[in-house]
Amino acid sequence: MSALQDYFTFAQLHPELFVNPSAGGFTIILDEAEMRDIETFMAQKLSAHGLPPSFAQVGIVYEDQYGRILRDAVRFPDGSPGTYIRFVSREVGVPGVVILPLYQGNILLLRRFHHATRRWHLEIPAGTGSMQLSSEEAARQLLLRDVEATADSLVPLGQLDVGPGMAADGAKLFYAQLASYGQGNRHEGITDVLCLDLPTFERMIRENEINDGFTISAYLHAKLQGLFEQAQQ
Repeated sequence: MSALQDYFTFAQLHPELFVNPSAGGFTIILDEAEMRDIETFMAQKLSAHGLPPSFAQVGIVYEDQYGRILRDAVRFPDGSPGTYIRFVSREVGVPGVVILPLYQGNILLLRRFHHATRRWHLEIPAGTGSMQLSSEEAARQLLLRDVEATADSLVPLGQLDVGPGMAADGAKLFYAQLASYGQGNRHEGITDVLCLDLPTFERMIRENEINDGFTISAYLHAKLQGLFEQAQQ
């Protein structure tokens, strides 16, 4: 099958990813003739800027065991044609999980290396979900995998759109009271596990030592829901 045929099959299997807004948004084009016209238009535009016309190809332009990159033919809110890239994970519609873990009143933080940035980050546990598990089960499994931790309780904090400008996936946020924890998973790039009191944690955010979006979002949700105050009672 061609990339475009695969794309049409994917659209039929996941219509929720191809819903168009009533007005004001980016309209996905699924009429093949119009899609081809947009490809031609974009190929000419790219060539004029010295870029490969192949960058205009619409369809599933890349996929592996983790997900797919789609290039959609769209019409922008002003009516102009174009293409737009987005990433969709392999397990469509399954949110990731992010856990803000507390142990004896302190926040557990991981020092982890990330390939994308080629840098070390201070962050809370975060990972993908699974169709075979509930979000709570996936969160407990992630805690065990990343830091050998077991949780007495998990409190849902809400859901976060991870990167709506580029990715279709979201993540569910949890607050966890840990019963125990152990070493960081070195295979996952975790070299240190820090146990920080709340004032130190907040100072590190303020001084930009902690700048991970998941970590800050989960912390803010927990703070606004009064969970830190409850933990100190």
